[in-house]
Formats: sequence, structure tokens, C-alpha cells
Amino acid sequence: MTPREHFKTLVRCTTPHGYEEHVYGLLMREIGAKKLDGMNYYLTVGGNSQVVFTSHLDTAKFQGSLKIPQSIVSLEYADLMYTDGKTNLGADDRAGMAIMLHMIEQQIPGTYVFFIGEECGCVGSSHAARQGMLTDASAIISFDRGGYNDVITHQMSTRTCSDAFGKALASELSRHGLAYQVSDRGSYTDSYEFSGIIPECTNISVGYEFAHTVHEQQCLAHLDALGLALCSLNFASIPVERDPTIDDWDYGYDWKKWRWEKPFLPAQEKLDFSRFVSWLAGEIEDEILDEIAMHLEDSNLLEDGEGLIDFYDEFVLWYQDAL
Repeated sequence: MTPREHFKTLVRCTTPHGYEEHVYGLLMREIGAKKLDGMNYYLTVGGNSQVVFTSHLDTAKFQGSLKIPQSIVSLEYADLMYTDGKTNLGADDRAGMAIMLHMIEQQIPGTYVFFIGEECGCVGSSHAARQGMLTDASAIISFDRGGYNDVITHQMSTRTCSDAFGKALASELSRHGLAYQVSDRGSYTDSYEFSGIIPECTNISVGYEFAHTVHEQQCLAHLDALGLALCSLNFASIPVERDPTIDDWDYGYDWKKWRWEKPFLPAQEKLDFSRFVSWLAGEIEDEILDEIAMHLEDSNLLEDGEGLIDFYDEFVLWYQDAL
């Protein structure tokens, strides 16, 4: 099956954390994956490959969505797949799953890990790291990045992947008609949890946009092209240079500051938009931030913080790219 064919079989219902086994347990067993750490699914193809490939089984919840699986009505037009606007598509991260299922079928050597609970703070991958899993790996590649061009070198304001590895991987992918380049604007995904253990920890774009919203869409043509390129690569030839025992925080794009040190702002709040942009630009006083934070705390708009975090993350990425 092609990546797009796999993808279409995967986007039948949403999968909030806690329902991964219910929705995908049978599929995991069919491909031979096993819960080696009691939580996540692992499958090794080939001999002694030191490369790990990852995706996650859960999908994000958004404001108004149910905390149980919902049926997805998927539509397709001009190589784009999207929904009827009542649910998200879950391309984050069914796209990554589809790529990995294709690579497994093609017998591309590596260790394949399907994590649970990524959307709730990398629950599965943090557990795996604490359990000492994957310690023999030299590289871990997550297929969990939106867009079409990124090979991530930094997550959470710190380097997780060397430029040598990132540029070599981007170059190899671009040889197959794609347009990848290294990016230091990574946020946080499963590969980050192993950045103190595994030398090269990256995340690459898999062709989805507007994640965590009812407007989410997946480019099926990109998915197929990426799958073809990945199955043609010799991952053992990509240089490994990063020392995971050394922290590298010399990083201009301070994601950690944006992501954690400021209060989150939800789309539902009727805040003046120009004030919001000014706040992001650092042009207003901390007292206003405290006032907004207090207002959000009193508003009880969300049962939990996930929808609010999702909005904040997406807006910050857009705003930084627009500067």
C-alpha cells in the first residue's frame, strides 16, 4: 500500500489519549508490533540498524470535541484530504503512522515506535526514556511536523540534532524532488524526550496543515513523495555528530520562553487583536499579562488547558514566521 492508502484507512475516527489500544491495538498486532515497555508499540525491521522512526497513535482534542473517539467524515479534493468541519482530521499524526507503515511494508531497516499520548505531553515517549528504551540508537526521527520542508535541529530551545545530520537528511530527501531544509523552530514532540540519550533527535514535515483544528488537511501527494524518498535513503550514511550529554542552549529563537513562561491565550477570549500582537512582540507590561492570566483563570472556558495550548502554539508559530 502507498502512504496515502494507509492514511485513508487510518482516518476513520479521532483517537483521544486513552483510546489508542481500542482504535489501533489490532493493527499494531497485525504488523507484529509489541508493547516492550508496557505502553508503546515497538517493531524492529532488519538487522542492527541504529535508526529509530517514530509517530504517535493519539490525536489532539480541540475545544468542543468529545473525549471519546468520534467518527471522521473525510473529503478529498486535488490531493488534499480534510473533514466536513465537525472533527479534526488527525493527520497529526496519522501522516507519520502512514509513512511508517509503508516503510515497514518495504522492509526498510530500523526500529519503529508508535507512541501513545504525545498530544498530552509526550506521555509514552517520556515513559520509554525513563525505562531506558532505545539507548543503543544513534538517531531518532519523528514523523510529526506540519508543513512540507522542515528537518528540525532544535526543540524546546535546545539543539537536539546536529546541522551535519539535519543537512544531510534534508539533502537526501531533496534529491527526490522534495524541498527540505534544516529548521531551528521545532517545538516539542516525542524525539525530544530522548535528546539526552540519543545523539541525533529530529522531526520532519509530513505534509499536514492546521493541526488540532477542524480545518486540518493533509497533502496526499507529499505523503507519497516522502514515503518514496525515505524508502530510497541509506540512513547509515548520514553523519552522526551531536553529543547528547552536552546541552546546547545557544539558540536565538527562544521557544521555551514563548511556550512556557507566558500565559496562554485562547481563541475564544474577546481580546483586542492588536493588543494580543503587541503582547507577543514584547511591547506591553507584565502587569497586563498578569491581568490576562487572572481573567483566563476566572473564565472557566476550558475543562482542561489543551485547547488553549493548541491555539497558543499555532499562533506563535505563525507570528514568528511572519516577522
